[in-house]
Amino acid sequence: MLYNYQYVPHKLEKLQQWLKHLVKDIWCTPKPRFTLTMLSPEFRQVEKEIFKASRKNDYLRGPIRKIHNLCRDKLSAKQRSDFSKWFDNNIKIESLCEGRADISPVTYEDIKALNTNLARELEAFCTNLWTEVRKLKPITDRLGTLEEHFKDFRKLNRTAICPYCGISRIEGEFSDIQEDYDHFLPKGTYPFNAVALRNLAPICDKCNKKYKLQKDPLHNQTGLRRKAFFSYAAVNSSIKFNLQLVPIGASPIDPQKLLPANIQINITSPGKAEEIEVWKEVFEIEQRYKDICCQKESGGNYWLEQVLGELKFKGNNPAQALATIKRAASASKWADVNFIKLPFLEACDAAGLIR
Repeated sequence: MLYNYQYVPHKLEKLQQWLKHLVKDIWCTPKPRFTLTMLSPEFRQVEKEIFKASRKNDYLRGPIRKIHNLCRDKLSAKQRSDFSKWFDNNIKIESLCEGRADISPVTYEDIKALNTNLARELEAFCTNLWTEVRKLKPITDRLGTLEEHFKDFRKLNRTAICPYCGISRIEGEFSDIQEDYDHFLPKGTYPFNAVALRNLAPICDKCNKKYKLQKDPLHNQTGLRRKAFFSYAAVNSSIKFNLQLVPIGASPIDPQKLLPANIQINITSPGKAEEIEVWKEVFEIEQRYKDICCQKESGGNYWLEQVLGELKFKGNNPAQALATIKRAASASKWADVNFIKLPFLEACDAAGLIR
């Protein structure tokens, strides 16, 4: 990704703490009979309020009991111990993204191999924690809302451009609209982290709903483990772009009729070659950037016309005209996809199109 977010703690982290309590203290150490007294006092009170307010939608009591009984009746002590370790592994989002060999991610398919019903009940429970439970009044009264977290998040993370693409803007702290939060490790693939805030980050609508969808950053299509960027990494990736314009066959380069095949993009980051490839695949980065370079009204052709306009109307030579545009673009790296605009114009200069 282009730049990293700074993590913002929030009371909503309590949901993940309650899930840990369920896994460690109840499901993986089941009693002969499940009772509500097994829940921690605060969580027990929240569960009672939710059950009383929405009996027709039993998001907690019934599912918690079912999963407890399945772990008690269908799993061995060794399997319950593994289940507990899987929870620990799956919430270590940064370590999973780093590809650490000692921490392996676990999917619902892995749990299905233990017990199909357990996998089904667990997925429904974890999904509902995110889609339904966090929005209920007993939760919002105690922990606040995602909208409130977004306001706090944007006060600290002020860059208004989506870090996953650099194309679309992210709503600011004074907007009434809350951006989507992406589950970087898809909640339908990986258990236990549907409400883990370190697995969640604001993302633009296109990246979320058109490109990433349910793609798995941690495994390729053959199931091979791989490294991926972590949204809250302490050190930014320092991505650099190099772009070349190349002719197609014997046809010269026509800036009015650029095609994706005319454009070669080389994206590098020190020590992050694998992460770059995953980022490009998951968000279809190269195709999107090439499309911008081929656009006439707001992309490559327009950028080139800006430089040529400097040549025509201000009496500059090509180097001066290009330097003027580059100075303006360099001042705001993430605005107006300047991080692509600059290497594109340099490629135009190298191809002899600025004269």
